[in-house]
Amino acid sequence: MNINFLPSIESPAVEKLMDMMMPFAKWIAGIRTITIKCSPNTDLKEQLANPLLIVSNHPTDMDPILIRTLGLKVGIRFNYLACREGFDGLHGAWGWAAQRIGAFSVVRGTVDRDSIRFTTNLWVSDDARIVVFPEGEVGAFNDKLLPFHDGIFQLLLLATDKRIANGKTPVSILPVGLRYTLMTDHHSELVKASKELCTATGADSSDSLIENLKSVASIVIARLEQEYGLRNTLDLPTQDRISHLQTAVLERIHAATGRPIPGNGDLHDLMRIGANIIEDAIDSHAIPETAFDKRLAIQRRQRALALQADIDRLQNWLAIEDGYATASGNQDHAYELIRHFETEVFGSVRTRIARDASVQVGTRINLTDIADFADMPRKQQIRTLRQMSVDAVSSCLAQSLPG
Repeated sequence: MNINFLPSIESPAVEKLMDMMMPFAKWIAGIRTITIKCSPNTDLKEQLANPLLIVSNHPTDMDPILIRTLGLKVGIRFNYLACREGFDGLHGAWGWAAQRIGAFSVVRGTVDRDSIRFTTNLWVSDDARIVVFPEGEVGAFNDKLLPFHDGIFQLLLLATDKRIANGKTPVSILPVGLRYTLMTDHHSELVKASKELCTATGADSSDSLIENLKSVASIVIARLEQEYGLRNTLDLPTQDRISHLQTAVLERIHAATGRPIPGNGDLHDLMRIGANIIEDAIDSHAIPETAFDKRLAIQRRQRALALQADIDRLQNWLAIEDGYATASGNQDHAYELIRHFETEVFGSVRTRIARDASVQVGTRINLTDIADFADMPRKQQIRTLRQMSVDAVSSCLAQSLPG
């Protein structure tokens, strides 16, 4: 994996070319239409006034298309903080183009000092509008959020300190909710996809979409049980099987990170606890001083991602257990779950159905409007901004529901 820093590069010609290709990009992404919505009684341009941190949920790889459409609507150029490995696609051609439409890189799981300096300088010197997906990974379901990471809020406060010292205003936060919706009935296609998953996993198949997904989920759980050395669990109630897996996953996280594990909670708690422990273990390492230190940091991140993959598998099961995908539920949830299972079983998404997308813009969060914010300890300030951002993006998603 390459770890050299890649800055954004201004190139009006490339930006114009990329904008001309947007209809093709939408077709590749399976997006029919993109609707931009703004909270009532707010002006879109006013909400996008700089300097700004734009935070959004991140359900698919194609989310930057939606965000760029937002910028094009009002004629505003954004910068995008993106994972370094994403720039290597198409033998580096994608990264070359991404840099020239405002993207710059960060090596996740390390203290990327070049990226930190570049990010803060964009806010301090250029009054930039920077787009960040603070969940850190693609893979959240269409209207579910993974925990937000703290790093970007730390950088926002660092930049704000420097801006205030220079007589400038703080950086504000703008929440955005992205949603993808199937506008017509695709039940037969979804059932067909679920049957193919059953065939590939050896699960029992029927004409019931939800029963097929339950069968596939059960196979995935069984494979995890084998991997973790859990025996004779098939006769146990489902919740007991999940509880045993919770314990096993937490124990492996503890062994890999050395971090103490709190008492077991429900599956939602497990995902949040596991993700936070993994992230904290990575971030707590000393700043890499040499190329070797950086390589070790990358290896730690790879081990962490393997653990995160097991948590994601349990999340797929949770989507059925807590009613995210049900026999009478909406087909968007079933489609998302199928895509997750296809990635798990086949290594890539096979079922592709065109959807309509919406970009719900919330109300900006101004630091000066937060009661007693300046008097809070720095850690409390970070927690406050993170939670306010989570709540605001969740509210955007609720407002973006069709109808």
